[in-house]
Amino acid sequence: MRLINVKTLEIEIFAESTVPDYAILSHTWEDEEVSYQDMSQPGASEKQGFRKLQQACRLASEQQLGYVWADTCCIDKTSSAELSEAINSMFHWYRSAVVCFVYLSDLSSLDHDQGPNYEDLKSCRWFTRGWTLQELIAPATIQFYDKNWTCVGTKQTLDDPLHLITKIDKNVLQDGRRITQFSVAKKMTWASGRQTTRIEDMAYCLLGILDVNMPLLYGEREKAFQRLQEEIVRSTHDMTIFSWKTEDTSVLYSGLFATSPSQFIVHPNMEHFSSTANQEQAEFSVTNKGIKLSSRLVKSPESPLHYILPLPPFDSGPFTKITGIYLQQYSANSFVRANPHRLYESRMGLRPLVTQERVLYALKAVDDNLHESISAPSSFLIDFQLDNHMQIRKVVPDSLWDRHHRRRLFVPPSGSRQAVVFVEIGPRENTPAFSVQRLRTQRRMNCMLLLSFVDGATVSCDYVLLDKSRHGELFIQNVESLTEARSILMFSWKGKDDFRVNMCEEREWSLGKRRFETSLGPGEDTRSPLILRLFERVSRGGPGTCFCM
Repeated sequence: MRLINVKTLEIEIFAESTVPDYAILSHTWEDEEVSYQDMSQPGASEKQGFRKLQQACRLASEQQLGYVWADTCCIDKTSSAELSEAINSMFHWYRSAVVCFVYLSDLSSLDHDQGPNYEDLKSCRWFTRGWTLQELIAPATIQFYDKNWTCVGTKQTLDDPLHLITKIDKNVLQDGRRITQFSVAKKMTWASGRQTTRIEDMAYCLLGILDVNMPLLYGEREKAFQRLQEEIVRSTHDMTIFSWKTEDTSVLYSGLFATSPSQFIVHPNMEHFSSTANQEQAEFSVTNKGIKLSSRLVKSPESPLHYILPLPPFDSGPFTKITGIYLQQYSANSFVRANPHRLYESRMGLRPLVTQERVLYALKAVDDNLHESISAPSSFLIDFQLDNHMQIRKVVPDSLWDRHHRRRLFVPPSGSRQAVVFVEIGPRENTPAFSVQRLRTQRRMNCMLLLSFVDGATVSCDYVLLDKSRHGELFIQNVESLTEARSILMFSWKGKDDFRVNMCEEREWSLGKRRFETSLGPGEDTRSPLILRLFERVSRGGPGTCFCM
């Protein structure tokens, strides 16, 4: 650690175990600040920033301290390794200082018998900078000085205006060690409205506040704040990290991570956090597939497409009020945040329907291309609209099935190893012998399907079962012989020897048939389930995707 000797105004280096008592300077950077390299040059004392160092050393000497630390000249910023280490250590350095001198260069001299009030302090630039947030919280003792270096108060005597300006809880202002009692979302709100010169520093200046460490990568821009949230997830199970919303109501989907501290909002019951409380919180972690969550979801009462991921605190009583974020499934076991401009807040009432606990993956971020893809009609989603006579009994693999809403199937894309999906559709009681069903894809393809029941038959070849005649014959169609329909495709059954596919363009194909012999033993059910097999066989540029019965 580099420190300025208050007598010689020269920089000395100390190992961590030998660091002496020191004062620390907090200020806003201005023109002609003195760098580490400048301190060894004869012209350093002529720079405007040198006077701040002189005054800080004078105050430290008056308080029987031999050293001062200042961020302008005690870090060699030409060394990326040293800069990264210093920024990761800065909260600790401010906390370990005997006293912190806060220099408010734009605070005019006042009647110091009364001291500055809220109106005097709120216009000071020091309260708008990102780096000064930790410099206010970490030190145990802070002395505030106006532009003439006259002391105008301490953190304890000015706690009322400081609280009003910064929104930081007075308990934290009185004792910075109490910061661990507050949630991630609450800490983020303290940084709301503050600025940094470099985009990345908006994340880096919060490392100490959030008790995480990470390397610095200048040039990554907004990704720095995403990396910060990843590190938070790795070190805590505080789900309030997802308690944020955007101001842009036109954004339909997003990842689970915010893009700025200003997006965070905190309800009164989310302000505090205890590592031993809220054991019902979801287990979550960062993976290469997104954020892995093991959680119970709440079915949204507002939309059949949405779920609610509850945020703490959790109430297990018969009556509860839930706050959470909206999730929408967009592919097999993958989710995005929906309606990111709002949080879900239920009215007080009966506990809503909660799904079984499951493991799911939610994206950390959604780029423009993915947002457009999710928003546009999808060719990989089939929405089952079955009448009351039919029910879906089983889907294999289960990961492709939206099992909570029980009607949507995510078809794997081209090239997927999961090229075949089985759906078992069975009759309910008192079901007619024949039932017309509808499958609707989000690509505007409508299929009117005439369903009947397979008498004990199984399909284990690369064909799709279409129908069964009244005489016990099964009509099998080769998938590759069916041309893609981009609008309406209708299957019509007119008789044993006449199964036709009618297109919007009024073209017709008589499909080849294969006889599939079946046999039933005495007493066997003649209305066993129909097996739906979905194929995605053709890559882009070919005939396209076919969904067949």
